[in-house]
Amino acid sequence: ADIGGFAQAVSTFFETGGCGANVTVPFKQEAFHLADEHSDRALAAGAVNTLVWLEDGRIRGDNTDGIGLANDITQVKNIAIEGKTILLLGAGGAVRGVIPVLKEHRPARIVIANRTRAKAEELARLFGIEAVPMADVNGGFDIIINGTSGGLSGQLPAVSPKIFRDCRLAYDMVYGEAAKPFLDFARQSGAKKTADGL
Repeated sequence: ADIGGFAQAVSTFFETGGCGANVTVPFKQEAFHLADEHSDRALAAGAVNTLVWLEDGRIRGDNTDGIGLANDITQVKNIAIEGKTILLLGAGGAVRGVIPVLKEHRPARIVIANRTRAKAEELARLFGIEAVPMADVNGGFDIIINGTSGGLSGQLPAVSPKIFRDCRLAYDMVYGEAAKPFLDFARQSGAKKTADGL
């Protein structure tokens, strides 16, 4: 959907027989507001990545971003989250969706950095984590998760390559070619493992 046309696209989709839709950036928070009811995960995140048409005509929103990410990291990549230090890059709907589930895995520390410091600080207050300006991020993170959409336009987050020196896993929540710039940068900067959101 085009920016500004998401609500109409969802309405048309369901009116023409659609039963469920996957929602990607940048529409996850807008999808939250379109839903008539929400799963506990969606309520905790304030963002939705799945919309389901119910028989009574209402729309249910869910958020599977966090559970999918945590399962990929712990079960597929075989890296425990518990006791680890995590850096989240970005403060949009994708990042909102993963914080509650990451916290359930009891990391030692979660830090969020974003271009717009106020958005990072808002999420930090909301979820009880730390916020730092993107330019001030240093190393010391076991897991670095890129939740920005920059890769979709070939852009990297404005971080120093030094942040990857202790990194066991650099993860981009987007997938395919869009993840390549960040993952290449992370690998070349010392990340031991890299993965995308597919």
